[in-house]
Amino acid sequence: MIHYTWPSCGKDMSAPDSIIGQKEKCPSCGNKTIVPEHEVFQAQEKNKTKYLTRSLLFALILGVLVFIIGRNGNDSDPSAVGNSSYERNQAENNSQTSSSVPNGMVPTYRVLKNDVYDAPIKTQVSLDLLITGKISEESVRDLLLKIFTNTANQRNFKYHSKPTHIFIYAYSDIERARSSGIGQWVGMLSKAGKMTRPEIRINQKLIAQLGTNPIIKFGLSEKKRKQIWTELVLVEDRARAEAESKHPLAPEKALKPGHSLRLTKVTALMPELNPADAMKAIERIRGLPAGTTIRIFRVAKKRGIPWYAVTAYGQGQTKLGVGWINSIALYGQTGVDLKAQIKKQSKLMSELVKKYESTIAKSYRLTSEQLNSISVEGLKKSWPFP
Repeated sequence: MIHYTWPSCGKDMSAPDSIIGQKEKCPSCGNKTIVPEHEVFQAQEKNKTKYLTRSLLFALILGVLVFIIGRNGNDSDPSAVGNSSYERNQAENNSQTSSSVPNGMVPTYRVLKNDVYDAPIKTQVSLDLLITGKISEESVRDLLLKIFTNTANQRNFKYHSKPTHIFIYAYSDIERARSSGIGQWVGMLSKAGKMTRPEIRINQKLIAQLGTNPIIKFGLSEKKRKQIWTELVLVEDRARAEAESKHPLAPEKALKPGHSLRLTKVTALMPELNPADAMKAIERIRGLPAGTTIRIFRVAKKRGIPWYAVTAYGQGQTKLGVGWINSIALYGQTGVDLKAQIKKQSKLMSELVKKYESTIAKSYRLTSEQLNSISVEGLKKSWPFP
């Protein structure tokens, strides 16, 4: 068993040694990656431990200083002491993080998105940047710090004197900026809270790719292989949607007009979906007994939950009434075995993926092994998701 960190969402994962090098899907964020060797993440764990140790030590020292200042100050406001301490620390950080990149080597940038959320709980600024020029770990880091300083000094907000939360994402091309995948940035800076320091993360894997020349593989250019990668992702999504529709895990929410269902427990029948007088409507609710057959003739959604307009029949097809039933009330009454449904869904999805991938392979005259190689390449190089 190996333990590693999922690159897109940071979730700690474990997997058997037998699947090292295979692509897996994260149960948390849904993105795919190649299961790495354990050693790849040992350095990260050491750095994380080292960072946490330093953070705890800094917090302890800062707490002692605030206590001493509070004891010796001339009736000063404790909150003001905390803020001034933070400002001094921030100033020291800025002085210590002077640019390590020669003048003219910092990338140029264009702001793609500038979102501001100003509320009593926080004032948050989120920036998406498209950067060009000399891109390296040092130059991206310097650019993020420069923009952070400018953003942190912004004023004229309603609820706070300046931003309490700042998030800056730097992208190397517009395609990655528009991607639905996570971790497509070459660098990002985050500051969450008044008393927190900015944290910078650099995507070294993407930066390393910027200086490489595209290669021809299987007689296909990298641009064409990216196109095939996009098609592979889309057919997998299509197969999943079709399998979920055919074998839903919550069948009570997937009933359609024309479906019939035999109730296995007493179920409430509402006279109206949107009654003018709610209290009178409640008085008119009736309970349909177990054994009642309902036939759906209309489906509507209320607050995202399906409601079914039904005609209810008793024994001998005696009509009991017409009304609305909440899909939640039908939970467990569809007679579907959840474990069996999961197996059916998984099997169908696998069959559909093979079918659609076979069509793609034929259209590009590729073998299944070559198609899988392109899929793995896309994951390793973090090609944008459609």
